[in-house]
Amino acid sequence: MMGYSYGQSDTIMCFNGAKSWQSGWYVDKEVTVNSAAISGAVSCFDGDLHVIVDYPTATTVLLKVQDDANSVDYYVNFNAKKGINSGTREGGNQVTITSKTLAVRDSYGESEFVAKLGGQAWFTFANYN
Repeated sequence: MMGYSYGQSDTIMCFNGAKSWQSGWYVDKEVTVNSAAISGAVSCFDGDLHVIVDYPTATTVLLKVQDDANSVDYYVNFNAKKGINSGTREGGNQVTITSKTLAVRDSYGESEFVAKLGGQAWFTFANYN
């Protein structure tokens, strides 16, 4: 099972960034960042991060930050509390960061909540090369 809905079958919320990436649903609007810019990744992302609910008109809805040195990937998305995500209970209207151990896109793996960022907040990936 992918996701958790608080024991309810009628929740209105999207998967976290790691699970959204795993699903492959947004592959045409995701960006991979890797300090070495390998495997089609960019070394830096400079752009707008749109909310998944605005997918039809968005340019980028998910970022994956590869941390090969620590065998983990970080996933960044804007968790807008609207539309198909109006029932979100954590990090609503904030940028959220989750992580998952390095794996093939569609392979099973537990994701972990790392941070939620409000306006003007920032986050540093520890030991990122």
